[in-house]
Amino acid sequence: MKTTLITLLIGGLSLLSTGLPSFTTSATAGTWTPSGPPGVGGFAHVASSADGKKLIAATDTAHYLSKDSGQTWTLGTAFGDPDSGVFFSYSGVASSADGTKLMIIGTGLFADSLSAGHIFASTDSGATWSFELVLGDESFFTACAVSADGSRRVASGGGPSALDGSISLGIWTSVDGGPWLYQPGSPLVDFVTVSADGTKLAGVVFESFDTIVWTSKDSGHTWTKRNTRQLPSFAGVRDFTGLAGSSDGQVLLVLGRGVASRHALSAVSMDAGKTWKAGLASGSGGILDACAVSADGTRMVIAGFISSPAGRAAAGVWESLDAGATWNLQPGSPTEIGALATSANGRRLLGADGDKLFVYDANPPLTLTCPPDVTVECGRGITPDKTGGSATAAGGCAGVRVSYTDRMANGPRPVVKLVTRTWKAIDGCGHTTTCQQKITIVDTKGPAIHRLVAMPATVTPANGKFVTVALDAVVEDSCSTPSQVAQNSTVSVKVTDPAGSDGKSYFVIKSLKEVQVRAKKGVSYAITLNVADAFGNKSSKTVTVTVP
Repeated sequence: MKTTLITLLIGGLSLLSTGLPSFTTSATAGTWTPSGPPGVGGFAHVASSADGKKLIAATDTAHYLSKDSGQTWTLGTAFGDPDSGVFFSYSGVASSADGTKLMIIGTGLFADSLSAGHIFASTDSGATWSFELVLGDESFFTACAVSADGSRRVASGGGPSALDGSISLGIWTSVDGGPWLYQPGSPLVDFVTVSADGTKLAGVVFESFDTIVWTSKDSGHTWTKRNTRQLPSFAGVRDFTGLAGSSDGQVLLVLGRGVASRHALSAVSMDAGKTWKAGLASGSGGILDACAVSADGTRMVIAGFISSPAGRAAAGVWESLDAGATWNLQPGSPTEIGALATSANGRRLLGADGDKLFVYDANPPLTLTCPPDVTVECGRGITPDKTGGSATAAGGCAGVRVSYTDRMANGPRPVVKLVTRTWKAIDGCGHTTTCQQKITIVDTKGPAIHRLVAMPATVTPANGKFVTVALDAVVEDSCSTPSQVAQNSTVSVKVTDPAGSDGKSYFVIKSLKEVQVRAKKGVSYAITLNVADAFGNKSSKTVTVTVP
């Protein structure tokens, strides 16, 4: 069939395409962040839980685990014993939707040059591992997958049996933690996917020199060949370099090269491989390395290098939000991703470029804006409603929570306390950010004298003798204790109407609660309580005692 080559100039990037959907070089907002344990390189295999929080990544010789969306990583259990000349080489990892059931495949290498395919499994997010299957010498495993609940597991590989030497190459399955069973007549594939319920499988071979995608709808017992040659361009996809599928197994995305061409090509099926439409493609020299698909099949990502006949090129992660109809190059995405894993909604990605790991969040970065610094009078309280309100979070994944903690220090007068309030926001993906608000608590007001009563307020009879006057006071201060106020308090008495002086004393101050006055006819006494807090703020109140 004769086809017409159309060169599209899109955003400064010329792409070779024949009847392919158009795409732009703009993308939805998102952030790629370097991740992974420092100083570790060679990552080639990745898997993710449905929420994107629990991750597993493996090099050729070790695996690492994260429970916080890649913010921190721990080295997993070592397989093999190098001191005894026994090594383990990883060839694949897989995870259940909740991240508790994990699977690792690889090859055990022994000092006497023997090698054997191994399968390990964990039911506690990688805390412990069980050894589940080993084959004979020169056996291997190439791909693995796990159903959403982890009950059904799939591996591709084989070789001589460790028991009788019989050869079995193809698909192996295990149900509910049971034994691994070889499926006779199944294909040996380099990439495999499994639907959420474990019934629909798909697989492709890297160097097949054919356009066949294998599919199964009975948990791998029987298989059907699906030919991608029906594509309108490049006569189909072969030499597959990637495979991903939706949770129901209906949507499939394959990567590879066009038949009889050097063009990198992807293709999408919406009916479990029966029919295909062209996807992202490249001119000569391009390559598509890895892909992932969201659970509903609408969000797709491809990592690759796209070249054009005009000599222009672009490398990075390409994104489709409409099941492969249009594609966007994510600005700032890593340029050498060789393995991809996605959360169920497709909004969180884990990518391995060999030397590093990267995590992607489709949401804008989580930001937090603190209320302005504030000065408050002692006693008003420092709850957020008294200090300018709460910090405001923006961006991030859904379910953002904002909280705060206070750290207090004493300040010089008139500062009572210096409060450093640290606000923290955490989103549904585990991202966190903080900001700080300074709250200065000052004391500029003297103690409040709510009541001062002299008893009696009128002294009788006027016999010139000393009479005890009791003082009943209620004093309150927000920042000083009653004892501190008492230490700084005094009582003073002034004779406001002496009615003539006879050279004798008129009063004696006994304490803050007791004064003695002379019962001299016509004399008035002004009794004043003077109080001060620990910061030197003063106040006073006066009562009058009369002798009629």
